[in-house]
Amino acid sequence: MRWALQKPKCMKIFSFAYHGQKFIPIEITVTLVRGLPTVQFTGSVDSSLKEAIPRIKSAIRSSGFQWPKSQQILIHIRPGHFRTVSFGLDLALAVAVLV
Repeated sequence: MRWALQKPKCMKIFSFAYHGQKFIPIEITVTLVRGLPTVQFTGSVDSSLKEAIPRIKSAIRSSGFQWPKSQQILIHIRPGHFRTVSFGLDLALAVAVLV
């Protein structure tokens, strides 16, 4: 029996986050991998960003799109040297998951 490994689907989105008194460019990488349907963050993220997932799921479903099923969603946010909050990143995350 041969097992075919599926190449993970990956998408990069660029956005900005407000930090201190200036905007800092943020790179969001979303990777879809076969597995249990979970969402995991890497990088230095605030708990408010993890709480944004139900809002993003609801917005995607109410817009007529489907949330990825049977896939693990890995979200990596760069740069990692400061804590990223969800203010303004919900739309970028939703677009990355949809694309």
